[in-house]
Amino acid sequence: MKTIDELIHKAVELQAGGLSAGQIADELNVSRETATWLLVHSKKKDVTQAPKDIYVDWSNIGRSSNRQRSLQAL
Repeated sequence: MKTIDELIHKAVELQAGGLSAGQIADELNVSRETATWLLVHSKKKDVTQAPKDIYVDWSNIGRSSNRQRSLQAL
């Protein structure tokens, strides 16, 4: 596991290399929100409220035809 400081340093290096926040997120295997947070906080050094990547388990949707129909309506 990398530390926040290492991730910030790598994100800044990648940004200096011309990568966008989305490309940095892909390279570091984090969400775009996290990549943006890393870049913003590279100047502040305030890393007490780091964002959490979110995982959504969609497998329960497939277990119910009512849920599937509800999603199709969207």
